[in-house]
Amino acid sequence: MLLAPLALAAFSSAFTPVEAPPSTPEAPATSAAPAEPAADADGALPTIPFDRTTLDNGLTLIVLSDSHLPVVCVDVWYRAGVFDEERGKSGVARVLEHLMYQGSKHSPGDNHVKLLEGVGASAIGGGASFDYTSFYACMPKNEVELALWLEADRMAWVMDVVEASTVEEQRRIIANERRSQVDEVPHGTAREALWQAIFPADHPYRSGLFGVPTELDKASLADAQSFYDRHYAPGNATLVISGDITADDAKKLTDKYFRTLPKAATASKRSVAMPKLGAEVRVDVEDRRSQLIVVTVAFFCPPAFQNGSADIEVLAHLLGDGNASRLHQALVVDGKLAQSVRADVVATGNVSVLELEAVVRSGVNPDDVLNAIQAQLDLLQDLPPSAEELARAVATFEARRLSSLQSPLGRAEQLQAYQLFAGDAGFLPKDLARYRAVTPDSTLAAVNGFLTKERRAVAVVRPAGAAHTDAPPAPPADAAAPAPAAKEGG
Repeated sequence: MLLAPLALAAFSSAFTPVEAPPSTPEAPATSAAPAEPAADADGALPTIPFDRTTLDNGLTLIVLSDSHLPVVCVDVWYRAGVFDEERGKSGVARVLEHLMYQGSKHSPGDNHVKLLEGVGASAIGGGASFDYTSFYACMPKNEVELALWLEADRMAWVMDVVEASTVEEQRRIIANERRSQVDEVPHGTAREALWQAIFPADHPYRSGLFGVPTELDKASLADAQSFYDRHYAPGNATLVISGDITADDAKKLTDKYFRTLPKAATASKRSVAMPKLGAEVRVDVEDRRSQLIVVTVAFFCPPAFQNGSADIEVLAHLLGDGNASRLHQALVVDGKLAQSVRADVVATGNVSVLELEAVVRSGVNPDDVLNAIQAQLDLLQDLPPSAEELARAVATFEARRLSSLQSPLGRAEQLQAYQLFAGDAGFLPKDLARYRAVTPDSTLAAVNGFLTKERRAVAVVRPAGAAHTDAPPAPPADAAAPAPAAKEGG
């Protein structure tokens, strides 16, 4: 169903505004060439065909044409996230992300989602991350013009309609999100306490994705305006249009709605050194919502897609991904020390964090679990992964990566990640090649370089009132102590 034409107020801008979407947009022509991963010249590694261009105002446009489904996804990433927040103003990135759904100058109120849902959009979402903020919508191919108009309007005019009361309302909503996703879930504050202990006080990641509650409470309209002015501009954004649309049609529509947006100055990325730990850090957290003790061991590792990152990902997979993993076999099956284990790599643009987590069986001393985890890490020195283990791991990573590229949105998001973190939207073959380059020797180098005992951080989450077996050692001099607010219970 098509919506009635939108009534636009008179423009007072000095430059030509984006045009309103027509009441009966024509369906763009389809592309005969699908955007599925295709083998490159030597048949070894797949690639994704795409068209990339840059508008005069700096907006990067990437088009992936695929006529398999009559669907088009519009995906916008701004290079602005937690990393870009000013010190003492954490949480503003998420506030701005929320404000982008509260209407813009020529689409007032909370119409953005309603308009897209009204024309059959199948996926609408977004979020603020450590390094970027994203917005996406997938809709029938003949409605892509509406989505582009809405994105262009809020890129240039969202703050024209924001009031202090709107910021206050969104602060409350974000605070409720934090309570439901962090404060009120078992072990929810454990990562927060761990990150506050290992990241320096001036590192932007230390505040986490929701920000420090006391700082979020102070977020003002002026703070939101400042963040928007510094980061929400065409030159700081990448627009990916993925699906049943030709590159020519996508370029024409993008030019129609984004060409006149001003080339605003954007803040340059500050230089932040990758954090390092020179000695073990240990954090004990009491959690009134937890019934079991959880032990987490974390290490700083190379940033996303950088040298050594593939080795860390492969090691994480071998250590704690699935029932065949080394930690599961040693701690759950053989040792009967833990109920479950997992391994995650939180990959960001400045540093990645490898987390090894074990849920301790009732009655087991958490120090025994910690020692068992360390024993498996030490074993990697004498028994690095075999070529067969690595081949299976690489096959798993390749299958997961290629599976994520089966939908228009999946392809759009992956190319966005490549563009942001690797500086190359066509990074897919290089991405897969870096896994194939992992060897027993390179994993050993990664263990020695990043996963040693003196570089580890340990978080022990205990049910409120549970006795500590010993007092935790003090953090090293170059690491910030855990914030008191992160400690639960008591």
